[in-house]
Amino acid sequence: MGEFQVNLRLSDEAKKYISGLKASSKIENPILGISWGRWNHETDDHWFIGLFDRDECAGWLCKAPEFEFVIVNPDLIERLNDRVLDIRDSTTAIH
Repeated sequence: MGEFQVNLRLSDEAKKYISGLKASSKIENPILGISWGRWNHETDDHWFIGLFDRDECAGWLCKAPEFEFVIVNPDLIERLNDRVLDIRDSTTAIH
């Protein structure tokens, strides 16, 4: 797994959401995954987050000041650096 240093911060809402997601997960060693795209029959691309088992996931490890996460596409680094991940009403946004 490759590695990047990324200056991505979490909003207070994102911290609460991710904390709850991890607490309710049955994954023993969870790590957040961030991706961009569409799900099933959606027509618009958007940000996705989810949890992966840290010991079994593939991709790029990203180390942010407040947390670590994984991405599959290293081209996303430019879109995530010097930004804030926010989650409101279960919708993920990068500002």
